[in-house]
Amino acid sequence: WGLARDRQGNLYVSDWGNNRVQKFDGSWNYLEQFPKDREAQPESDRLKHPAGLAVDDEGNIYVADWGNERVQVLDSAGELLATLRGESQTPPWFDDYVLANPQEGALRLEADLDPSPDVTASPPERRDRETSANVEKLLWGPTAVKLDGQGNILIVDSCRHRIQVYRKGQ
Repeated sequence: WGLARDRQGNLYVSDWGNNRVQKFDGSWNYLEQFPKDREAQPESDRLKHPAGLAVDDEGNIYVADWGNERVQVLDSAGELLATLRGESQTPPWFDDYVLANPQEGALRLEADLDPSPDVTASPPERRDRETSANVEKLLWGPTAVKLDGQGNILIVDSCRHRIQVYRKGQ
């Protein structure tokens, strides 16, 4: 699903069906995979259907972890550094939209966009998906992640038809 290159010319491939990221040299010789030992990882940290990915200048790997509704940030050795779950905010154009559509704006402001979903109603493997589907600010179906060279991490939030933007190091 995803392909990225690091500064040394190594290639990273997100392997959707095997829940891993594989690393190859520039001639497509296999080097390693992440996670190195899936069974040794806590289940909550395991990749589940990795999609798009990117590698920064420090060798950190950003993986759109589609099946877990998040982006995982791994260091160059594959160790988990951070998890991005989604933190969208009201966009800058919202005030203009509300002025043009006051009734819809009022209803949106009344709505509970950060509910506490009943996660006991679904099997454990679907809880992240159910939560993401019901909480507006969270990622729901992240399919791609890109770095723009200005310290921004751009995440395609496919089920909400938007891009969430993070600044590296914040």
